[in-house]
Amino acid sequence: MSHRRRRTIVLALLLGGSVLPLATAPPAQAAQGCLHDVPVVPILTPAGCDDTTPPVTELGTTAPRITASGWINKRTLRVGYTGRHSDADPDPIAFQCSLGTDPAVPTDQEWYDCPEDRVFRRITPSTTPYVLWIRAVDSADLSVRWSDGNLLSSNDEPVDDVDPTPVRLTFRIDNVAPDTRVAGLPRDPFRPDLPMVGTARPRLRLSATEAATFQCTVNGVDVPCTGGTTTLPALRPGDQVLQVAAVDRAGNVDPSPATVRFAVPANLAPRGRTPGWKQVRRRGYLGGDYLRSSRPDARMVLRVGRFRELRLLATTGPRAGVVEVRLGRRWQRVDLRRTTTTVHDQVRVRDHRAAPLPGRVEIRVVRGRVQLDGILAH
Repeated sequence: MSHRRRRTIVLALLLGGSVLPLATAPPAQAAQGCLHDVPVVPILTPAGCDDTTPPVTELGTTAPRITASGWINKRTLRVGYTGRHSDADPDPIAFQCSLGTDPAVPTDQEWYDCPEDRVFRRITPSTTPYVLWIRAVDSADLSVRWSDGNLLSSNDEPVDDVDPTPVRLTFRIDNVAPDTRVAGLPRDPFRPDLPMVGTARPRLRLSATEAATFQCTVNGVDVPCTGGTTTLPALRPGDQVLQVAAVDRAGNVDPSPATVRFAVPANLAPRGRTPGWKQVRRRGYLGGDYLRSSRPDARMVLRVGRFRELRLLATTGPRAGVVEVRLGRRWQRVDLRRTTTTVHDQVRVRDHRAAPLPGRVEIRVVRGRVQLDGILAH
């Protein structure tokens, strides 16, 4: 408790019409090792007791968790804190708090009783850091105005009944979720809603309306990704659904993740020997290789799932050849000749609106030099 200034008081006894001054007693000393504050009262408690060991404040976890950069994403903060006595003091412990934006240690007037449920509510979102101070209080001793009983001295309680080293939390509030953007898919003249990529590891650009990290899934499975240009892990052939949610520095997650769809072709590299076809390893191609043949009637048979649309990933150009593709019982001619050379050209053999077919595709060379990299059957 705070020291208070004493005024000199002279007590007198009127005895026989004379005034006799009352002698002042020497200052009383508090008993050592006290666990409670007991004021000095002549005759009743002449020794008195001053508990000079305040309780200790200990900080626990918060909800929501304060991020490493000092942010929370709610206007309500629950704080776990406890207090303990470092001696055998059995007195109950209460807590005082101070919440504001001033980083200085609070004055006596700025402390108030902490909420009983340890929840601080309706905090205004701000980029200015909030500072929350918490200190443990010996509630039993705090209500006792300890005195040494000497009216002429100022030897009031020399040690307060509160933790002199309160704990401190600093945080800022952002409760607005970011918006996520995904770019980098190729423009597809056949299926703008489901473009075909030319690799099993497509590269995309991820961004958000504010600084953020990203959570990504492909077909519901978590995959690693980063902001800016990110390369997805190797994907299986077929249709893919990528969902990306930005997470800002306060932990706000985009509630409506960006969703994109695309299709990955299958590599045509042979499993074992395919007569008439040569496997050429080359960087930049699907699976790091492609198949080449100039032998008429060289064939390959592919097992795929039931499909509607069929595309070939091939090299087209003035010197490219011609192939035939068997769809069910019918052979369909596919001319790879173009006026200019395109290495990873998408050649559509069958429309996605066609009736589904069983999962078997056969390709044979008609004439010329044929270079095939992949196939999309879905």
